Amino acid sequence: MRASSRCRGVFIASSSSSSARASSITDASTRVDALSSPASSTNAIGFVRARGVRSASDTAGASASVASSGARAIALGRGARAIAPGRDVASAARGFASAAANAGNVYDIDDDAVATLLPEISSVKALTAAFTFANQTKGAAERGDGKRGAKTAARRLMARASDDALQEATTSHRRVDVRGSRGSGKSVALARLVMRARADGWVVAYVPDGLELTRLSYFSKSTKEGCDGLWETPDCAMRLLQHIANAANESVLKSVKVKGVTLKDENAPKKSRGKKSKDAADAPEADAKPKASAEMNLFDYAKAGSTDPEIAVDCALVVLNELRALAKNGDGKVMFVVDQYNALFGPSDMHEVTGPRSRKNIPAKSLRLARAVIETVDSACNEDARHVAVTAASHSVGVSKSNTEQSLPDELGSSTVVTVETPRFNTDEIATILREYKAAGIVKAVVDEQTVAAMKALTNGNPREIQSIASTLLR
Repeated sequence: MRASSRCRGVFIASSSSSSARASSITDASTRVDALSSPASSTNAIGFVRARGVRSASDTAGASASVASSGARAIALGRGARAIAPGRDVASAARGFASAAANAGNVYDIDDDAVATLLPEISSVKALTAAFTFANQTKGAAERGDGKRGAKTAARRLMARASDDALQEATTSHRRVDVRGSRGSGKSVALARLVMRARADGWVVAYVPDGLELTRLSYFSKSTKEGCDGLWETPDCAMRLLQHIANAANESVLKSVKVKGVTLKDENAPKKSRGKKSKDAADAPEADAKPKASAEMNLFDYAKAGSTDPEIAVDCALVVLNELRALAKNGDGKVMFVVDQYNALFGPSDMHEVTGPRSRKNIPAKSLRLARAVIETVDSACNEDARHVAVTAASHSVGVSKSNTEQSLPDELGSSTVVTVETPRFNTDEIATILREYKAAGIVKAVVDEQTVAAMKALTNGNPREIQSIASTLLR
């Protein structure tokens, strides 16, 4: 691996040498045999797939080898790995989240680990699309006991060295910007970082899709003091709170107490929607009114806000501020991760009526919640800040180039800011992913040196394009 850096505005990049790429490509039969060989360094856990696990000791050894690979997660073929006896979900999670020297290994992530470390996975479109693609083949599959059974969808990932660079950047800098070409895997890199950070004890507020904060919400002009010209978006706030108040962050958030929060009084009598009697018509109506709570833990408050649109925006802002304070006071490690961050600098899908037949778009930066998220990310550069903010801009969210440039860190001369590049696939990685697709039944053609070279020439190592061509030209 080779890493280069520039002082005063650090740029980190990781790639394999061309000689290393060529040396690992062998003839077709050798490459296919390597899929089932536990001794293969290219695919140390290749035998742990739908065919089953050979033994608990093999699984533990392979898991340790692959777990130490610590790089970007790329969704691949099928297969399901069981946790070896004596290993709980937390230890398995720490295993695949740790750093290692061997990038390019392929391994499975079990459902329990995903539920514990990435409960937002359904919102990570890049991962769900890749897993769906890799599990598209149907029919019976051979189980570990040699019998035939229904194929179980699984999540296979390939380790990349660029993930180590990303994780290292979060330990030495407070503001990290992930960059790369369209389809290079920035979203998957962020999801992988979130899993590794949570396994290491971080509290992570993860927004897997920046468009969630600018789309599909009721909206109204804010009446809060000092919020002139801003708009309230309660549905967006509830989605953000659902990402924060999850099982991965529960224990830490419950240790944080907030005072003076406002909740709805559920015990107050509600309005009657039926026909009133004469006596009832003269009596004043009582509706559910807000009440002040003396003290409440942050997790329960976030949970309450995630289901109540009347307090959602205020609750989200309180949670963001409390998380920043948690890190600042040294009571916990806090990381904010926002994918498609440039969406917060573009247009929203909301419009303000300006006349009988006219209206104008409401910019995302005029949304009170979106502005609060931007301020939280920018505050990571403050001298007294202790939280880490990681963002990535997307080229496919319909945001102009000028607005995207506004979302990039503007203090590249600062020691707190670093840029990490997500490279395209090299030749070795293309060969590995094609072998996985072949094992999953997606690719029918022989995966040899010529096929790999052709794929590299056609796609320039773009993972999204590799999927498209693998499912068509290599059938």
